[in-house]
Amino acid sequence: AEEAFWLSVRREAGGGLVFRWDIVEGHYLYRERFEARDAETGAPLALDTGPGVMEEADANFGPSEGYYGEAVARLATGEAARVTLVSQGCRKNEICYPPVIVTVDTRTLAINAVGGGLDLDAAPEPR
Repeated sequence: AEEAFWLSVRREAGGGLVFRWDIVEGHYLYRERFEARDAETGAPLALDTGPGVMEEADANFGPSEGYYGEAVARLATGEAARVTLVSQGCRKNEICYPPVIVTVDTRTLAINAVGGGLDLDAAPEPR
């Protein structure tokens, strides 16, 4: 997962946060596997994701909605001081990675790995 999905975060003019995952070709992230929670309380936060591509990605699980190339999610301002984000994706027709869990400091926009396969110390290859 650390080589397939690269997360960045930026603040919008209105103060909200935009999370962007760059997705390596041949991989995808599941729309229904995105989750945001207040890192301190565990309370769920409303993460706004756009529509993905609906397809029969896995014969065992039926149709699912996924993102290819990139995924973008938005979080309204003032929700929490630190946000825990969960995402999960796969290499098409091969393997699915365990969920990747990170925390984002909403003041500094620092991203820290909590668990899963994301190596945040490594810089992504230029696209």
